[in-house]
Amino acid sequence: MPPPTCWWRCSAMPAATPDWRSACRRCRPTWCSVAVRRARPGPTGLARDPSRSTTADRACRTAAMVRCVLESKSERAYQVIRLRLLDGTYGPGDRIVLPEVGAELAMSVVPVREAVRRLEAEGLLEFTRWAGARVPNFDERQLAEAIEAAALLEGEIARLAAPYLRREDLTAMRRENRLLRSAETSGDLEDARARDRAFHAVVHARCPNRLLVLLVETAYVRMDTLRNVFEHQPQRVGNATAEHQRLIEFLAARPDADEVGRAFRQHGLDAAAEIARWDPTGRHPRPERIRSNPP
Repeated sequence: MPPPTCWWRCSAMPAATPDWRSACRRCRPTWCSVAVRRARPGPTGLARDPSRSTTADRACRTAAMVRCVLESKSERAYQVIRLRLLDGTYGPGDRIVLPEVGAELAMSVVPVREAVRRLEAEGLLEFTRWAGARVPNFDERQLAEAIEAAALLEGEIARLAAPYLRREDLTAMRRENRLLRSAETSGDLEDARARDRAFHAVVHARCPNRLLVLLVETAYVRMDTLRNVFEHQPQRVGNATAEHQRLIEFLAARPDADEVGRAFRQHGLDAAAEIARWDPTGRHPRPERIRSNPP
């Protein structure tokens, strides 16, 4: 039996296509319709003849095609809004006007709303009825929780990644730390934040548990929506550079994985304790808010 072809005749669709995302954009709706036909066998157990499809078949194919298009648009809206939260385009208290975002991305409000719901579930946006979506305002408790969560996740990620770290990874970490020092000298605090994240991203790339990496990235995005640490505490850049250098020397000695996890966790908690000293309201968090030795 020949493989099904695209409605536009642009290419043949293999029978074993694992996912609609692996097909080209023009072929995705066709792949969905083929999958739906195969999932709805006829009385003889064979796929229905497309030329003799029933109204239910056509409705099912149409629904699958619409769902495919909405999923791809929702993912694009999600990535755009998340990036703007990360780079500070959307700051605390800013409203996200869904029709404006949809018009800018050339899509309807529906996929934008789905993207906002995903970001709301991650704690990066607030969505209230009749008011829409907005970036949460500064909250001392939420910031303390995000910092502590990131520190604990960094420790576990480093513990899992330790057996897979290579010599070239240490070289990359040294390079990022040098660039971090250069950013401190030039006063480019935005670049300093990027280099700090790139330093830790080298370890993240070796972690076999990708869910932990996604969680720590979400925690970082949440921290960045509340404030840019380096902008309010420039001295933190120099401290981070020194701590990174000690971590590199520690990793070069090939320590035990548990020791690596404890070292990275303590690095994060030390940073959290220093970050917690700055408060735009003039109040200082209670000492127990940031625990140097969590249970």
